[in-house]
Amino acid sequence: MTTIAARLVDHPEPDPAVSAAAMLHARRVTPLDGRVGNLAFFATLLRNPLRVLPAAVYEEGLVVSGRAGRKVYWITDPSLIKTVLLDHRESFHRTSITQRILGPLLGKGVLTADGADWKWQRQTAAPVFRHADLLGYVPTMVEAAERLALQWRAGGVALRDVDRDMTLVTFEVISHTLLPGGDAHVGPLIARSTIDYQRPLGWQMAYANFRLPRWMPHPGMLKMHVAERQLRSAVAALVSERRARPAAKDDLLERLLQARDPESGARMSDELLIDNLLTFFLAGHETTAKALTWTLYLLARAPEWQDSILEEVRRVEEILCRQMQEVTPGVPAAVESSLSRRWDKRAKLIVKGSKVYPWEPDPQGR
Repeated sequence: MTTIAARLVDHPEPDPAVSAAAMLHARRVTPLDGRVGNLAFFATLLRNPLRVLPAAVYEEGLVVSGRAGRKVYWITDPSLIKTVLLDHRESFHRTSITQRILGPLLGKGVLTADGADWKWQRQTAAPVFRHADLLGYVPTMVEAAERLALQWRAGGVALRDVDRDMTLVTFEVISHTLLPGGDAHVGPLIARSTIDYQRPLGWQMAYANFRLPRWMPHPGMLKMHVAERQLRSAVAALVSERRARPAAKDDLLERLLQARDPESGARMSDELLIDNLLTFFLAGHETTAKALTWTLYLLARAPEWQDSILEEVRRVEEILCRQMQEVTPGVPAAVESSLSRRWDKRAKLIVKGSKVYPWEPDPQGR
């Protein structure tokens, strides 16, 4: 299991007497209890960044705290989040910590840019995420999930690194929908390089919070820089290939290639293209992968909920197919065909100790 996945499943074997509903409540991260010294705070941040959140963050909509000479605002109230991210977004800018941590890999793309630079990049990418377009991606998503399910079944009762599986399957989807060609250029690097890049992020976060110099060494620093260079080089090759052989398709890369800055009229430079493509390749699928890993972990702890969700999916399948037929003819048939294959042979996930197993009963029902 990866470090993240191992943390998720590090608990005693569930008590069979506990109800399925109760089992769905994962253990909470224990927040800091009162003020701690800078050294203890630094060490806690390295072990698990979520643990440095004050306890009040889980109960109040706005919490102000300070650390290392910085004032930090923790915002969890939905209306305040809307104020910051939407209503008055021009008044709020990326923090220097965000820029320091993400800038070396993601440059000045949509996740790290501010103001007018952010606005025109976002407006360029937004149309490919329209509801009607997303429905057209459904067959690709279903096929990717079906291939992974077949791998799990073929492997029998065996330990699976679910976090890695989710990372690869979501990357497969994004590289066959929004960013065709990504599997050839970035795919071979995605598993190893993202791990090498992500593992030292705790050190980067701690150094940035305490304003330590960028050059100060830390574990994994060299591998992190190598991963940054490899990922940017791979995406640069994808951009060069598309420029040499333009594609008659309306994907994200094509939209970025054709976009012009509304003020200068200039097209995106190759550097800015790489910044944005990496943002979608990594940030765009990694968050989905982590959400899927958590979902499967919780369902593995509550097999009754697996059955309940399966029944709910069956009930809404017919409704969804009718809705998609109105927008994208032909999609429902692909969905129905794939879903029918899945229902022929259902599988479950179970947690045993600190491991997650795909499991299915034998023909005798045992």
